[in-house]
Amino acid sequence: MLRNRMWFMHDGAPPHFSLAVRQFLNRKFANRWIGRGTQRPNHLWPARSPDLNPVDFFLWGQLKSLVYATPIQNEEDLRNRIIDGCERICNTPGIFERVRQSMERRVEACIMAAGGHFSAVTVMLLFFFLVTIFFFVIIFLFGYYCFSFVSFAITQTVL
Repeated sequence: MLRNRMWFMHDGAPPHFSLAVRQFLNRKFANRWIGRGTQRPNHLWPARSPDLNPVDFFLWGQLKSLVYATPIQNEEDLRNRIIDGCERICNTPGIFERVRQSMERRVEACIMAAGGHFSAVTVMLLFFFLVTIFFFVIIFLFGYYCFSFVSFAITQTVL
């Protein structure tokens, strides 16, 4: 069953932190939930950390833009738009891979900040830094192999 392999990421927000909630998590996700109040101290998760939560940094904003593109008529219209919005997001090619990549960059930025505060700017700077290094490595390797080929051709011509 999928749930037996899933981990629950608890945001630690006070409204979600009651003893009843933590007991429920212990029953449903025994030793597989991360967050404030977990019984496993090495699985702590910073409270109110939306930059590290795909639901916060991606899903809610994306869904809100789809649902509220035009005025809502009634409760049924709202429900239908939420369902349609979720389906559109799920059916967008490559969306989950892009979210995964964004999450990876955010985790790297968090690690670079030693768990401290970082911003989307930090994430983008890290991304551009890594891309720049990648291109410098590619250019270096290309130049190295071109130089090696030219050197080889010259030595073959001279000999």
